[in-house]
Amino acid sequence: MRLSRSQSQIIGYVALAALITGITLGVYFWGVPVMEKSRAVEAVSSVELQLSRLADFIGEAGLKGIDKSLDFLYSGRLEISSNKISYTIEIPLAIYASNYNLVPINYKFFFKCSSNNTVSPGSSVYLCGNKKLLATANNTHLIIKDLFYNKTIILPKGNHKDIIVQVYVFDITWDGVRYTFIWKGNVGYLGFEDNPPCLVNALVSGSGDSQVITYDLSCRPLLDPQTRKCIWIKIIPQGQTGVSGEGTVTFNIKFTDSKIKDYSAKSTICDYLEEKIVAVSIR
Repeated sequence: MRLSRSQSQIIGYVALAALITGITLGVYFWGVPVMEKSRAVEAVSSVELQLSRLADFIGEAGLKGIDKSLDFLYSGRLEISSNKISYTIEIPLAIYASNYNLVPINYKFFFKCSSNNTVSPGSSVYLCGNKKLLATANNTHLIIKDLFYNKTIILPKGNHKDIIVQVYVFDITWDGVRYTFIWKGNVGYLGFEDNPPCLVNALVSGSGDSQVITYDLSCRPLLDPQTRKCIWIKIIPQGQTGVSGEGTVTFNIKFTDSKIKDYSAKSTICDYLEEKIVAVSIR
């Protein structure tokens, strides 16, 4: 699915939109004083530019095996956790359209499952409605058939994390009755400029007089189609990991390790997975 910027970005306040091309913004500015509109848009624009740059720095550190640092101006709650950096702000008007619960900030393409798929022993389901991706279950195993890549993986009964099939990444839970596929994101492709390894998404709540925006920065597997190896940058928190209020912090981004493992039993596209470990802290 390709998101059109013209559909999801600013449809009001045209003059200011020209200054912040590439920043995904919503609508509903009518009736708000011009200066208040301007301050809100500039604040959100600044946040998204900073987070996009932070995502680029983490991606560069992981792929090149180098250390980076970045000064970050904050006005909200900032937190680093395992494989995710979250930043929450509140603004006094609705910037984003309320019908978007996931807004891509530094990328354009994603294939989202509209709901979590479930399958019980003796039944089957097309994952994400994809007729080339069939999951079936019996009393002992879960079988995922990727008809596009002509590969099948067989997983023992239980819970499974980071299963990579076609363009999707899933966690799978087993509750004793059924398996549930929890969509985590998509696979990117190594060497393409419009496929960054680390992504920024906005999650929106509230409307009308105020809106809370939570930004999540996380990294995804990148596939090298020639070698069938995937590279996945993993973020680990280190040192100080949270701050709230207003001020400036410095992100310290340190490449720490690289691990390669056989992934053929957990993926229909990645024969091997190379994890690039990046430690992130603030000061």
